[in-house]
Amino acid sequence: MLLQAEEMISAKLNAGESVSELKQIIGMFAAWHKQWVSISDKFMLSDKATFSDKSIFSDKLMLSDNSVLSDKNSISLFLGWNQNFVNTILHKLNELSYSLDDHHRSLNMMVDLLLEDVKQVLMLPFSSLTEIFPKMVRDLAREQGKEISINITGSSVEIDRRILEQIKDPLIHMIRNAVDHGIEMPEERLKQNKEQIGHINVEISQVDAFHDGEELGPRMLSRISKHTGLRPEDL
Repeated sequence: MLLQAEEMISAKLNAGESVSELKQIIGMFAAWHKQWVSISDKFMLSDKATFSDKSIFSDKLMLSDNSVLSDKNSISLFLGWNQNFVNTILHKLNELSYSLDDHHRSLNMMVDLLLEDVKQVLMLPFSSLTEIFPKMVRDLAREQGKEISINITGSSVEIDRRILEQIKDPLIHMIRNAVDHGIEMPEERLKQNKEQIGHINVEISQVDAFHDGEELGPRMLSRISKHTGLRPEDL
């Protein structure tokens, strides 16, 4: 499910790039269209002026089987068709752009909602790991003839189950070391003016890190993502 969500992120980014490219094409087409209209308008005005002033044509030219008139009429017809054609393409490109914008927004919303759902599925409370600690400590203490209590706070903090699985063994190892090597025998503790019962406190909290340096740019985020396996938007 997470893999599908991450694939949708790629689709979302690709859709955004497609929209940007399409808008760039529309901009280029619009600039060409503006220039074309300007040139064709000048041609039309020149065309009218030429045929209204018959003095500039020689008798031979005016009697040349209307070939000049035919050529100019063909060009005029082509210019009119070309202008209608370009207008149609621009209209269709704009409609496609609006449609892609809508699809892109919808895809963004779908991906974001899916990611939130996936995160909720993957998140587990720390208690799913720490619930084994009290019995483990009691058993170890009994085996070694020690008196130990364990106090755990923050077990309701949620964490990605994948991370929880990775830190499970190190945490268990830390608790065992506390029992085996940290807490003394009851007699030794009394000699040191300590309580006979040793205490192990486990405090779980969310950690936020801040800095006042430069903001992480896309390249830095990409490098961190590559090394950590986390997505750039999660950094």
